[in-house]
Amino acid sequence: MDKIKEWRIALTQLANLGGMPLQNVANGYESKLIQKIVNVVKDKVTCNTASTTHPVGIGPSVQDISLWLRNGSSDVEVFALYGVGGLGKTTIAKYVYDMNFQLFEGGSFLENIREYSERSDGLVCLQRQLLSDISKGKAPTIKNLNEGILKIKKALHRRKLLIVLDDVDQVEQLDAIFGQRSRLWHYKDSLQVLRDETGTKAIEGLTLEMNTTNKDMLLGSLKFLNLSHCHGIVKTPDFTKLSALEHLVLEDCACLVEIDESIGMAEGLVLINLKDCILLKKLPEKFCTLKVLETLIISGCSNLSMLPAEMRTMESLKVFHADGLDFGDSNCTAHQNKSWREYIWGLVSVPKVSPQLSLASLPCNSITTLSLANCNLHDNSFPVDFRVAHSLEFLNLSNNPIRFLPDCFKGLKEVKIFRLRNCNQLQTLEDLPKILDFRTTDCPLLEKITFKPGLSLNTFVFPDKCENLLEMVSLFKIVPIENMDSELINSCGISDVEPMKSIQIRLYNSYTSAETKCSIQGVFEDQRQKGKVLSIFYPGSSVPTWFTSQSYVPSLSFIISHSNLQYLNTCVVYKVKPGKGTYFCLIFHNMTANKMIVYHPACYGIPEGGEYMTWLSHWRFGSHDMGPGDEVNISIFNHHDDQNFEVKEIGVYLVYEEQEQAGVHLGKHQKIQQPCDKISHCVIPVKAQPQVYHGITQLYFTGCPKGQYRGRWFDIYFGKYTGDPSSPIRELE
Repeated sequence: MDKIKEWRIALTQLANLGGMPLQNVANGYESKLIQKIVNVVKDKVTCNTASTTHPVGIGPSVQDISLWLRNGSSDVEVFALYGVGGLGKTTIAKYVYDMNFQLFEGGSFLENIREYSERSDGLVCLQRQLLSDISKGKAPTIKNLNEGILKIKKALHRRKLLIVLDDVDQVEQLDAIFGQRSRLWHYKDSLQVLRDETGTKAIEGLTLEMNTTNKDMLLGSLKFLNLSHCHGIVKTPDFTKLSALEHLVLEDCACLVEIDESIGMAEGLVLINLKDCILLKKLPEKFCTLKVLETLIISGCSNLSMLPAEMRTMESLKVFHADGLDFGDSNCTAHQNKSWREYIWGLVSVPKVSPQLSLASLPCNSITTLSLANCNLHDNSFPVDFRVAHSLEFLNLSNNPIRFLPDCFKGLKEVKIFRLRNCNQLQTLEDLPKILDFRTTDCPLLEKITFKPGLSLNTFVFPDKCENLLEMVSLFKIVPIENMDSELINSCGISDVEPMKSIQIRLYNSYTSAETKCSIQGVFEDQRQKGKVLSIFYPGSSVPTWFTSQSYVPSLSFIISHSNLQYLNTCVVYKVKPGKGTYFCLIFHNMTANKMIVYHPACYGIPEGGEYMTWLSHWRFGSHDMGPGDEVNISIFNHHDDQNFEVKEIGVYLVYEEQEQAGVHLGKHQKIQQPCDKISHCVIPVKAQPQVYHGITQLYFTGCPKGQYRGRWFDIYFGKYTGDPSSPIRELE
């Protein structure tokens, strides 16, 4: 009985399944139902592939064409592969077709079109094959080419199909298959046909002769007018009846000389773009009556000689771009780079010139985006009463001969983006406001960058190719070793700097991406903690003997004695291949406190001729960093698989509070052996992923490059972090 119940349930479920009822679909004829099912399956699995075996060297071409096929466009698009025979065009076409035909509603690969076209019925055969492929096996009847063209047009209508025509050498072959197009919908096709006279006889055109009509154009609702690159425009049209106009774009109207005064009637204008209108000499006075104008772009208007005086009253103006205009004062600014004799003679001999552009005309109280790149701005080009708004968010002063940050910008509290590229005379940037994104590249004379006191440095600073940069407040400061405090030098184990003055080294700065040749320098980092880290690089092939813990592998461990640690010196002997950059970091792992410090030096020395370089690093830790009895590991890691960097030795020396109070220092003939209990020479094997670090609860970053490389270092050296996701990951404080 149980089996009967089970069968009854199973048959009931089977009867309830959806499908093709025999009576409804085939009037009870099983043979018709079977044929119906076969057709449905055939429609779903039919795939006309053009298989090719063992393709070689076609990857880049296939990838480019496949990306084009998958761009999601709804237009009718054509891609042509052409060239001499034997290059592999057919192989590429077949491979691309096989990869992508399933993305379309249907497809067809028509081979040997040139061969077929030589036969009397060849093109008709191709038409039949095309219709059969895209109709999924239904063989059509075609008597002649014209009938085939009509049927193909009907079959292609509103369908997304992939069709490949192989070995086409005559345009007539395409016309025979698809017919001649009589309409051009895409403007690029229309321009090409009109310019190159490549249209077929089926194309007809309508000419709109606007220059022969005297009727007014009714454009009262026009909001956007873009006449960019119209080189025939000399004067703008009358704006009287364009009261709804909001955006006026006249970029690169190279012959534009005058803007009609009626522009003041277009009271709804929000944006005006006059970029690269090189013949424009002035802006109309009515310009200043535009009460809602927010964006004005006059960059590249090199002949613009003056701005309307009332322009400074335009309180609505938020964005002002004037790149490439000359705001410099030719009567005064020349003194900046000339002797006083040249300056006086210039005042006498140079004739008076017409009034120049002045920053005094700008509505500085309202502007939030100000771009004055390449404007010949000098230190005294900024009027005394020029004060930018505290709401300024974007500032670009690139390509200007300024030497210092103008006073008018020092009152700002915060700027989101600040650009100072290619300022060849720039020397210092002091008292900068808070900046979120600061780029000051290619400023070869820049030596110092400081921010306002009390600011936390959350700035992305990018001083690339500023090879003379010696100080960035809170980040680093580079000082010649002879100018450093003698007591600090002695704490590093150097008692006599005289022999070191004449030694030249190559120093690479990770912040500026610049390499300089100089005397031995002291590099102070983490200035927020009054010089927490000091690095000194000099030529040398061994760790000094007074370092109590030494290892010939890039890792060693020790225990802090039961007293307060005053400072710690590390020594690393390494080699960098000439002409090869590298990235490496020094890692302090307090295994007792589950705390880690990752330090990437701002600078590193590059040894000459493949010799070794010695890196002395002096650290002053607080009690919260390392305490009595803590078990500590120090290691050096470089970018994985980086063969340009080689570590020979590593050493450590510790000084405790009682020694510092007793005045114990390292002297020239005095090598103090400080007790330092070793645990092991190599906690983490070389080239191994440090899985032991996964238990840390506090991770600190210090030195350079901080944010821009932090994620990369984290992945390389620590793998996937398996600790508490809420654990603090922050810079050393």
